[in-house]
Amino acid sequence: MENQAGKSANRDITVTDDAIFGLSSLLQLLQVDQEVNLLEGITFATGLELVKIEIEQDGQRTEIIDPQHFMPDTPGTCAIIFTVVGKNGTVSELKVEELIIKPLEYKEVTITNVNPEDLMPKIDV
Repeated sequence: MENQAGKSANRDITVTDDAIFGLSSLLQLLQVDQEVNLLEGITFATGLELVKIEIEQDGQRTEIIDPQHFMPDTPGTCAIIFTVVGKNGTVSELKVEELIIKPLEYKEVTITNVNPEDLMPKIDV
């Protein structure tokens, strides 16, 4: 909108509604077969109640039944979806995307100084 002198200015304003605080704790790397508490360090805005938490991986959404003891079983990129309901009954989803689930760490087995006779079963005759 221009003023009387014909000058104008534009300004972007971003309004945020932080419903869940502490989501940065989810940015830690998740790992297959490593238990993690998805609710640790997370708080909800006053009046919000957690309905459910889901994981989305490869286009599939699955509810996480026990988010305090979640153990990923498939490596790759995922999203965690928090579904909350407000005092007025409004249901909202908040999605944390691009989380990485690392695969199991591979540890190479090395065999040294093996006596082949020790590998043979002992048969009593």
